Amino acid sequence: MCDPVTIIAGASLAIEAGSAVVGASAQNKASKANAAAATTAMHDTWKSLSLRETQEQDTTQQTIMQADRQARSADAVARVSAGEAGVAGASVDALAGDISAQASAFKVTQGRNLDMTIAQLQQEKVAAKSAAQSRINSVPGANPFATGLQIATAGVNFANTIVSRKPGK
Repeated sequence: MCDPVTIIAGASLAIEAGSAVVGASAQNKASKANAAAATTAMHDTWKSLSLRETQEQDTTQQTIMQADRQARSADAVARVSAGEAGVAGASVDALAGDISAQASAFKVTQGRNLDMTIAQLQQEKVAAKSAAQSRINSVPGANPFATGLQIATAGVNFANTIVSRKPGK
């Protein structure tokens, strides 16, 4: 029959080893849950940014179409007014050319603004990915080496207790 100290030391070994395994399992579970939540948040951010990209593109197209209609209307008004006034020639062509040039410059500016907005939204996607990775890294999985050391330490403590209880030779 084992003496009470050996039984207590053995129970302590089992509890410490079990605790190390349970702790490692809980850490791994928390790490996986955190990674899943971070990835979901990143994808939600990407969806939102992609929707905004589409909205920006649609808005820019509508603005350009409206400006194009206004330019054509201004050109028509200028030509009709010139015709009613009996004016023709280079000055009317210059006025029409200026209206067309302003419309073209507006389209180019809108296109550049859209490109810059899309580039910014793409950078926000990169930032969302970095934030997700940082969040994932903040809750690492259990270190199997550290868990093994905890179990080995419990075993050494058990062995030390047994050896110290043996009568000297």
